[in-house]
Amino acid sequence: MKQKQNDPNLDRIDWNAWRAKFDTLSYTDQQAAYAEAEKYYPDQRHFPLELIIAIVKYCEDRPNQTFRVLELGGWKGELADTVLKQCPNITFWNNVELLESCRTDPNCVDDRYNVEVLEDYIWNSPPKWDMISSLRLMSLSI
Repeated sequence: MKQKQNDPNLDRIDWNAWRAKFDTLSYTDQQAAYAEAEKYYPDQRHFPLELIIAIVKYCEDRPNQTFRVLELGGWKGELADTVLKQCPNITFWNNVELLESCRTDPNCVDDRYNVEVLEDYIWNSPPKWDMISSLRLMSLSI
């Protein structure tokens, strides 16, 4: 996330230190880091407009086809909220996340939207979600 120079939270999180130890953090440590980010940066509407346009166009070009979306790391559903309003032929959007607050306090309240909160890293957890999805998206916070 690009920070503004006048951001009062600029020094609250040492993003470079987090990146440096990213691959050694336990799942609990990673959840704590995300919770800290949520505290200071709750608005995560930072996704490329081109992606939204491409998804909407893809769906519109196939009006008689339905889609299921699997999104890894969709935070509180900001992208889902934006896309689902424009794509009625998406029948289900499943967001797989680290924080319980993403499920209990989502920004997307569409009935087609669901949040799965992992209990451990994705490679250590058997999937509980539908792996047969028409569209797969991955969001990263690095």
